[in-house]
Amino acid sequence: MTLARNLLKAKIATGAMVTGTLAMDMRAPAYVHLLADAGFDSIFFDLEHGVYDLPMVADLIGTTRLCGITPIVRVPDLRYGDIARLLDAGAQGVMIPRIDTAAQVEEAIRHIKYPPRGDRGAASVRGATDYHEVPPRDLISHMNNETLSSSKSNAPKPSPTSTPSPASLVSMYCWSVPTIWRLRWVPPAPPTRLS
Repeated sequence: MTLARNLLKAKIATGAMVTGTLAMDMRAPAYVHLLADAGFDSIFFDLEHGVYDLPMVADLIGTTRLCGITPIVRVPDLRYGDIARLLDAGAQGVMIPRIDTAAQVEEAIRHIKYPPRGDRGAASVRGATDYHEVPPRDLISHMNNETLSSSKSNAPKPSPTSTPSPASLVSMYCWSVPTIWRLRWVPPAPPTRLS
């Protein structure tokens, strides 16, 4: 059994342009299919400002995964229960608003990642595994590597032991049109050695 890759994260890592849209009120699965046909890479389900409840967004996340689009969710705030349940439902990325301190960044990483990088509890045979039984070790490794995280923050960098890779921490606030975003990740240049 192969777990689904995070196609948005893989595309970002290549430096390619990615496109996505913000969904706050969209409830019809047909909308997801239309966005897939239009070539969107991601749908960003906003649970902070949108009208979604958990069962509704879980159904939309499932449809999004089936259509080959990466589902990203913005949670209302930094609460473990919301983050874990949405990731278990199949979200492949999470955006957490109002992260203002290094301690909050570290807490967010702990909620998103499984041990040893975090403290997230494991739940298999859920949307995140497309309802397949997955050995815990495979689940933990895959999810720790494939989940995108993002925050709107001016917070200092977390400690080196918990800092996610550049392709894992991506700001989704690059709006070119109010409901459509385009993003190109440009990795930092390697450090220069002075002799």
